[in-house]
Amino acid sequence: MTALAMLLAVSCSKTKKYPIPLFDGSGGEVTSDGSSTSVASQGLLSISVEPANRSIPVGIPQDYTAMGIYSDGYTRDITKDVTWSSGDTAVATIVANTGEVTGVSTGSIQITATLSDISGTGNLTVTTATLVSIEVVRPNPSASVASGTAIPVQFTAIGTMSDGTTVDLTKVADWSSSDTGQATVDNSTSKGSVTGVAAGVPTITASYSSISGTRDITVTAATLTSISIDSDTTITINGNKTYRAIATFSDGSTQDITDSVTWSTGDTNIATIETGSSTNNTGLATGKSAGSTSITATYNGISASSTLTVVDSSTVSSLSISPSGTTTIGKNTKQNYTATVTYSDGTTKNVTSSAAWTSSAISIAGMSNLSGSEGEASGVSVGSTTITASFGGKTATATLAVAERTLTSIAVSNVTVSAGSGKQLTATATYSDGSTQDVTSAVTWNQVVDTSIAEVSGGSSDYGTVYGKSAGDSTVTATLSGVTSNAATVSVKSLTSIAVSSTSVAKGSTAQLTATGTYSDGSTEDITNQVTWTPNTGSGDTTYFVVGNVDGEKGLVTGKSAGSAVATATLYGAGNAGANVSGSGTITVTDSSSTTGGTETKSVSVSSTVSLDVGSTTTTETKPTGDFDGALLIIGDENTKAFVANITGGTLHACADVTCLMDKILQAVSEDDFD
Repeated sequence: MTALAMLLAVSCSKTKKYPIPLFDGSGGEVTSDGSSTSVASQGLLSISVEPANRSIPVGIPQDYTAMGIYSDGYTRDITKDVTWSSGDTAVATIVANTGEVTGVSTGSIQITATLSDISGTGNLTVTTATLVSIEVVRPNPSASVASGTAIPVQFTAIGTMSDGTTVDLTKVADWSSSDTGQATVDNSTSKGSVTGVAAGVPTITASYSSISGTRDITVTAATLTSISIDSDTTITINGNKTYRAIATFSDGSTQDITDSVTWSTGDTNIATIETGSSTNNTGLATGKSAGSTSITATYNGISASSTLTVVDSSTVSSLSISPSGTTTIGKNTKQNYTATVTYSDGTTKNVTSSAAWTSSAISIAGMSNLSGSEGEASGVSVGSTTITASFGGKTATATLAVAERTLTSIAVSNVTVSAGSGKQLTATATYSDGSTQDVTSAVTWNQVVDTSIAEVSGGSSDYGTVYGKSAGDSTVTATLSGVTSNAATVSVKSLTSIAVSSTSVAKGSTAQLTATGTYSDGSTEDITNQVTWTPNTGSGDTTYFVVGNVDGEKGLVTGKSAGSAVATATLYGAGNAGANVSGSGTITVTDSSSTTGGTETKSVSVSSTVSLDVGSTTTTETKPTGDFDGALLIIGDENTKAFVANITGGTLHACADVTCLMDKILQAVSEDDFD
């Protein structure tokens, strides 16, 4: 029994019923005697079948998802808890315990998911469309795969049909790698899962019905350096939050490792989180009682944490959604809604990903509760529907109208992106009634013409993001309902050099470094927070200083001992054709102690004056007298201007700021006039 299922029983003879679902990790309800039943319906209000409306070809199986919407306003994936059924098995069959549907003959039917006496339906159309092409996709298509870890990278095979629709072929395609010594790809239980073995550029192929799609993937010797997870967030008691874990490797590449990490909470009395392969909801945290606790993801000894605050739903004052009122979209287009909660103390928070979303008429527009697309409405047919968001016992509604309007054109904006980076493309539709709508997530993004310059992602987490590869210009288009956009220009600039500021810092003190990148188009940019700095706490010689390499501390150098060394800033994959670009600067650490290294502080008397030029101002300062051979003396006037006296050499240097002062000190030291 998992910690999630451990509750104090108040009766030994009856099953205690709860207003929300309590699971033991296998989908069962927890009873007072510690056993579990196959009931996951306590507090279940409705079931959302997703996608609510879909079209599939005959013979290619596709998966449905069932999202349970509960009395507390939260959602949970209950795909394997419901019983699936087809409205007409002569049109399509569906596996009762998994939701895998296969078209048998043309027609339109309903697919039903049932749990106890509650059901949800989705509309399915089966067509005779044939497979035209296959595209192998992954988030950030230009990113590499690290061989220094056993973490797999999930590839997806997307098939384009003769009617313009797309289907997921990942589970039915045959997967292969051109060189298993460099990368392997699973072709059985976790199809499309690629694991790096050794450095190289193998080709991953997905084939189905004599049609194939390929993608080259760069495998590096990079190792895992850090993990990041969702930032601090708030949920209500019995509420949910799905966390993601992102790995960063030594070459600067990143990868979603949500399913690979071990999830834990600091206090299971405040919140629990699901982890491991036995659950459909890896990373799903559930609030148990009011308070704050840590959420931690761990892999191979590397961890990341953030704070989860659980509040009583009674502290939720109101909920609002945007856009409010009535919004009109066209058929086959989408509208994104956001949900914002206001708490009793007046603070607000975006809870779009935590709220439960429903449409009163899915035949007009469906709503998504799937991770990554929460709050997304999809227009299906002409009419009006009520969109509802629920959170913490509160609800908010808006009206969505779907109009019969003709798409006349699509405008895609030109974009400039740096090599090794990504930028979201945007598509705006214009209709016959003169109205416009953002259709970025509804269009089919056609691949960049020259993929050696850039590639556009078809992955679910970064759909429509274009990634720069090499300096140059190419074009990209988008298609929706048979209409293709203008050919938008994708300009890629590659990083040619990095300039790192040199500085001096006293031992035990800090100073901020800056990294300025120069690009192939001649432009410059402050990239201090983008580069990897060394030496840092995990890499390089930190004898003299260490440079911060985490968010909020990037480029912050801390002096450790007197001496000089080089600080390096590297931006991985930002050069032409994915080359790494580095720049460095000299860091000098001075000894701030009054006794270390022969430096000594003494009292002095003065008897004469000397005139000094400070900028455009001439000032008169006292000149010290006495036996101070081998000493370094710093004097200040009434205006806080600083002066450095090299006693042995008899030279008095004037400075109007601290930077000049440090330079003069270093100059005096370099002249070997001091011990």
